[in-house]
Order: sequence, then C-alpha cells, then structure tokens
Amino acid sequence: MDCPIRLKLLMAVSADGFVCRGPNDDMRWTGKSDKQAFRLLTSVGGVVGAGSTTFDQMPPLKHRQMVRISRGPGPENMSIGRFAYTYPDAWLIGGQTVAMEALETGMVGSVHMSCVEAVLGSGVPNTMGQWLKEHDWKRHGFFNVGDAMIHVWRPRG
Repeated sequence: MDCPIRLKLLMAVSADGFVCRGPNDDMRWTGKSDKQAFRLLTSVGGVVGAGSTTFDQMPPLKHRQMVRISRGPGPENMSIGRFAYTYPDAWLIGGQTVAMEALETGMVGSVHMSCVEAVLGSGVPNTMGQWLKEHDWKRHGFFNVGDAMIHVWRPRG
C-alpha cells in the first residue's frame, strides 16, 4: 500500500546563491526574518525533521517535535525514508544533502525556499533551484516575512 508522502521542505538561500558557508555552518547569517518565517511555517503540524548538523544546532522548540535525520547508527537517528513514512506531512529542514535526498526519492510535496539578503561570497552553492526546474516543478508564488522572500514550489500536475 502506498503512503502519500508530502514532506514540506524548508531551506534558506543567501542572496548570492549559497545554502551554507560550509559543513558546520551555524546559519546565523539567515537573520531574524528567516527565523520568523521558520516559526510561522512550522508551528502548525508539530513535527520537524532535521539533518544531524542542523538538529545539533537547534534550540528546543515549543509545540514542535524535532526528529534527527541521519544515516548514522543509533536509536536516536532516523533515516529520511523512515522519517517520511512515519511523519508523511511533516516539515523537513537541514542542509542540501538531506534536502536533495528527499527530493530525488520523491518524498517532498512542496519546497519553501527562504531567500535572504545575506551575501556569503562562498560556501555550498544552492543546486536545488536548478533541480526543481529540470524535474518539472513549478514556482507557485512567494510571500515575504520581513526581508526574507519565501518562494513556494510544487511538482507540476
């Protein structure tokens, strides 16, 4: 029996097209508006899955359950596949590795790309936007939260 998975992916992107400075980026560059958008979007739904680096940097969140997504061993870790089947309508955050794995395996029903004004100059480039275009996803609009512009993408059809 198929499980209708519709994870909602949320990722921040700098004005110059980077998703982080490096593998252990603390994401402070995203700013207050991006964090406000995160709170606004994830406060409904209750479960947020995060890649292990992001998970380790997150403070406790009120009214939300945080789940660590990792390929590593241990009872506290959950694979992206197990997370998607356990929480099919949850939010997913983290770096490009967890985001692209979820997209490439068809576990994502919508992408919310938070574009912020920060200029990083270097780091891990955002490849997700190009992937979405190449795989027939369509931008369904955007909304602003302060100086962050959140672009919403969904698969065509």
